[in-house]
Amino acid sequence: MSAAAVAVVGIDAATDARRTGIAFATWRPGGTHVAAARVGEDRDDLARTAAAWVADSRRWLIAVDAPLGWPVPLGERLAAHRAGQPVGAGSDALFRRYTDIAVRERIGKTPLEVGADRIARTAVSALDLLAAIAKRTGLEVPLAWSPSWPSGGAAIEVYPAGTLRAHGQPSSAYKGSGEKDLERRKQLIRALGRKLTLPQDRKVLREEPDVLDACLCVLAASDFLDGSAPGPEDRALAEREGWIWVRDLPPGSAVRPRARRST
Repeated sequence: MSAAAVAVVGIDAATDARRTGIAFATWRPGGTHVAAARVGEDRDDLARTAAAWVADSRRWLIAVDAPLGWPVPLGERLAAHRAGQPVGAGSDALFRRYTDIAVRERIGKTPLEVGADRIARTAVSALDLLAAIAKRTGLEVPLAWSPSWPSGGAAIEVYPAGTLRAHGQPSSAYKGSGEKDLERRKQLIRALGRKLTLPQDRKVLREEPDVLDACLCVLAASDFLDGSAPGPEDRALAEREGWIWVRDLPPGSAVRPRARRST
């Protein structure tokens, strides 16, 4: 792999590895090639596969569809809380992160709150998987804050639904098992094929929405590596809570009114 190339692993995280999509691609300036994509078997399989995919790469990036941090106010309030007492903060401040508000303001779509039961469990599972990949590779996997880290591995948080919207595509009604959902996946695959070089055999993308989402994680990683996804203004807060990397809307697209963060 050339010095300019970056190995990319897209992971559509879930608490069940059999519902976790994983995709492998090579990013180079000017294009990204997806070489493999499938669902997992168990966490060891996912970690082993990701580690093998990036083993020969000087630089590699894991793009994960799951929150990689929690709202700072939530942690602070719960640390001092006693049963039966009010928490003393509005729900937006407790359950929405700085990045969730920023994504809503920029592209008009709000990520699911990390405080929700299933999302919180997915976040824990994703962080455990990153730790397992780090153990397999023998390298730390820190969060990346720019596309120019010198060598080794890094990780970013991504948001496939937001990436779809940012690329001018509808972001719903494609994950079910009905004919309309299947047709929508076919349409998304064709659109994705204009952004990435996809494998010739795309059957798994049509049949497994989680695998399609893993490829969308790769697209989000490509936007990050291209420098198309803006970083946080408040870097210190983002380092504590996490940051979703998503590009801006296409020119002329409308953003709904801003959501304000409660205090």
